[in-house]
Amino acid sequence: MKGPVRSEYRSDLLEKNKDLVSSGRLIMDDTYIPQENLNSFLRQFFVGFCFYDFDLLEKNDFNYLSCPSGKLYNYFGAGVPVVGSDILGLQTVKEEDCGFLVKTPEPTAVAAAVEEIAKNWEEKSKNAQKAAEKFDFRRHFQNFLKTIS
Repeated sequence: MKGPVRSEYRSDLLEKNKDLVSSGRLIMDDTYIPQENLNSFLRQFFVGFCFYDFDLLEKNDFNYLSCPSGKLYNYFGAGVPVVGSDILGLQTVKEEDCGFLVKTPEPTAVAAAVEEIAKNWEEKSKNAQKAAEKFDFRRHFQNFLKTIS
């Protein structure tokens, strides 16, 4: 796991996954990667994960459920297919065919989603890059500036 994590959530993750941590299969690195280096870092990975922990979030918190995670667009920009929670805010994964959404992040569901991505990784990766272009903020903002100028 990469990126900053609130201390109480980190403690909870370490407690729930101590066997993975002690075996070295789960590494938590909270160092920061500058945005200009993020795509090259993410391209090292086969899939990106975007899950929501409903033990910490309200299941009916519309703001969290309807807004896409910022990391989603970083995965798209790097051409990394996504496995994520099946919530309103992540439906672009399904709509753009660049990964799979799962009802719960149970190991069997996540493994099945990764296996499906593996069957057609190249296409899912290309679709992620197309999604990045479609949702490119700079391009849309430039169009907005032209409109109001």
